[in-house]
Amino acid sequence: MNFSLQRLFLLVTTVAVFLWLYLGFHRVLTRVEYGESRPSVPWLPAAAKNVSYYKSYAFTAYEFEIPEDDFVKWSGEKLTTINRPVRVPRYCLIRMPLPDLMPNPTLRQEREQIRTLATRETLVSQGLAYDHHRDSGGGTIVAYDRQRGKGYFWHAPY
Repeated sequence: MNFSLQRLFLLVTTVAVFLWLYLGFHRVLTRVEYGESRPSVPWLPAAAKNVSYYKSYAFTAYEFEIPEDDFVKWSGEKLTTINRPVRVPRYCLIRMPLPDLMPNPTLRQEREQIRTLATRETLVSQGLAYDHHRDSGGGTIVAYDRQRGKGYFWHAPY
């Protein structure tokens, strides 16, 4: 009888540990933080103002107003001067669903979808950037737009 109690205890403990690990991983992999036009956030430099962001395991993007010198210090990447425009996915990429185009969309519906797509990313033409894409589609883009005085960050692990 003592032996079967030990096996039962081991089984219950093993199930509890696996359940705890599963719930922990699930929480980490599905957690989403979202904010728009926040005065500041603790994970960006104090100079960063008017912060909008979307943070999750699969997709992270934020944009914020910041002086160029502070952005360069914060980035930690080897930024280069932009020679050709850099497209940066914005924080609202996932939160903005595309309008549903039925089999025969009207011109107005098509234009609405084009406008929605255009706001899901920004084009940085003058400034600094670091752009690294993986073959899997993930990567990191860090860019500073001198015209707007804004910093942009995008990262996807895969």
